[in-house]
Amino acid sequence: MNVSRTPFRLTSWLAGLLLVALLTGCGYHLRGAIDLPQYMDRVYIESDTRDKEFLLELKKVLQLSGAEVVNTADSNASILRIISVDQQRATSGHDGNRNAAQYRIGLAVTFSTTSSTTKVTTPQMSAQTSQIFNYDPAQPVQMERQERTLFQQMSTNVSQQMLRQIAKAR
Repeated sequence: MNVSRTPFRLTSWLAGLLLVALLTGCGYHLRGAIDLPQYMDRVYIESDTRDKEFLLELKKVLQLSGAEVVNTADSNASILRIISVDQQRATSGHDGNRNAAQYRIGLAVTFSTTSSTTKVTTPQMSAQTSQIFNYDPAQPVQMERQERTLFQQMSTNVSQQMLRQIAKAR
C-alpha cells in the first residue's frame, strides 16, 4: 500500500507556522530581553554601592535588552542612578536545638533614571525580591556558596524588575 505523505507534511508545516504566529502575536521575547524606551539605548550607571556583583548583573541585563552601557557619563547617555542596594538576611526557621535552620535573604534596590535628551528624571522606584533557603551548619562552605548563588539570581531578577518599571514609566 502506497500512502501519500503530502497531507502530513502540509499539516506539520501549517502547525509550525501557526506556532510562530502565536509566539509573535503574544509578544514573546528572548528570556531576559526587555523592550526599553529609546532614551535607554545608551546608559551610564551612577552608583556608590559596594555591591559589585549586583552592578555586574544589572549591566548584563541592560546589554541583553539592547542597551549600550558606558563607563563615563556623557551628553548622549541616560543616567540610571542607583540610590541604594540593600541585602537582607534574617533567620526564618529553627531546628530542634533552636539553631538557625532557614534564612530569608532579600535584595531591595531604589533607583531613578534621567533621560539624555529631555533631562526628565523619573520618580524614585524600587524593586525587590526575597527567598528562603535551608541552612545546614555541617556544611558552611557549601551554604555560603549557595547563598552567593541565590544573591546572584536575585540580582538578575531585581535588574529585570527595574527595567520593566523603566519601560512602563516611558
